[in-house]
Amino acid sequence: MTRRPAEDKVAKVLADGLSDPRSHLNGTELLLLSEGCLPLDRIIHTIEGFVLKDGFQYLAMEFSLFGQDPEEEERPWPDRAKDSHAIVSEIGAAANASGEIVVFQVWLEWADD
Repeated sequence: MTRRPAEDKVAKVLADGLSDPRSHLNGTELLLLSEGCLPLDRIIHTIEGFVLKDGFQYLAMEFSLFGQDPEEEERPWPDRAKDSHAIVSEIGAAANASGEIVVFQVWLEWADD
């Protein structure tokens, strides 16, 4: 089976643990990444979203899905992964429906061994 460029980009982000400005993800790629994280004990921890317009990149959102709160850190990993996936799915779907060119930079977190 031939891999699509989006799958290659998502695989690179999964391996590296983050995206970079050369490999911003669109909404569909963000959804693919989130789905790919679930079986690998990874979550999307932090997201920056940018709107591309008139040759410029405008920061549209920046937040961490999970803080360093000890209570949050004690939550079971599967619960954190499900919450991350639910939030990221909403963000990716909203970006795809916005009519704007929206791209994302992400940072991943791994489950503690």
